[in-house]
Amino acid sequence: MLLNYLGVGYGGTGYAVTRGFNGDLFSGFNLVTAGAGANNQSSRDIISILDPRAKPILGYYVMNVFIGNAAIRLDSVGAGSRVILMGFGFEAINTEATREAVMQRVIGFLDGSIVVNVDDNGTNRFLPSHVTLEQNYPNPFNPSTTIRYELPKQVLVSLKVYNVLGQEVASLVSEVQIAGKHQVEFHGENLSSGVYFYRLQAGEFVDTKKLVLLK
Repeated sequence: MLLNYLGVGYGGTGYAVTRGFNGDLFSGFNLVTAGAGANNQSSRDIISILDPRAKPILGYYVMNVFIGNAAIRLDSVGAGSRVILMGFGFEAINTEATREAVMQRVIGFLDGSIVVNVDDNGTNRFLPSHVTLEQNYPNPFNPSTTIRYELPKQVLVSLKVYNVLGQEVASLVSEVQIAGKHQVEFHGENLSSGVYFYRLQAGEFVDTKKLVLLK
């Protein structure tokens, strides 16, 4: 079945350090599996490529020497479909945060959703695990400041600014946004100096932070 449907076969046992291949989804990605393996799994299975359509995604390395394939991707198994076969169990990865990151990227890669962000340096980052609202910068500000926040999934977002009386002075965002990092510029040229509050609502998440306008 592995050959007929995935184009791969069993190629032996692997080692602990797993690294991504350049130019692929997991490019530059590293993980370390637990020393004893998962349950009765005392080693990691190397996957050999038996079909030219199959492409390596992760590789096993020991002292920077390539040992074998830890994961294989096969595109277009059916019309527009793809399969990823891992040579290790998720439970063998030794930190919960790393397990979550790997699962997010694999699931997102399979269903076509956006699972990584690219920063100004072109570096891939993991999808955030929860909604976060950062403190605006600069703060105090004059006349503008930047508000940043992160979304783990596509959701309806509302970002508004209020004065100390609770009156709305600006509506910065009111739309459905995709998962990832977002930032909004807030301009206070038409406002008086003083304390204001910005409130982010993303699904059931609500958070409010203070900003100060000094002219």
